[in-house]
Amino acid sequence: WGPPRTDDGYDSDQTLAPRPKPAQSADVCDCSELKPGMKFTCRDDGCINYACREECGKSRCVEYCGNQRITRGQFRPVQVFDAGPKGYGLRVLTDCQRGDIIQEYTGQ
Repeated sequence: WGPPRTDDGYDSDQTLAPRPKPAQSADVCDCSELKPGMKFTCRDDGCINYACREECGKSRCVEYCGNQRITRGQFRPVQVFDAGPKGYGLRVLTDCQRGDIIQEYTGQ
């Protein structure tokens, strides 16, 4: 009783789900050489990872990739201080500019 079955045991009116595609690298950056006058690659919107606010992976980027600052631990020196009734604060001990990475937030 019910729909007819095929040799593979599935109902004939059902289709199988497509097979998953093989795992592809999430690192799509193809920056491979320095632009004239630049010290780093991947520091402008020409790098797809930088434009999407993602860090470049280790697989394809070169040693002068400027978009691996969290991976390499390139943070600004900071100090925790007592902010009085507000609790504690965090201050940067060196000059920084807009867009600089200060610290990685880990939720702790």
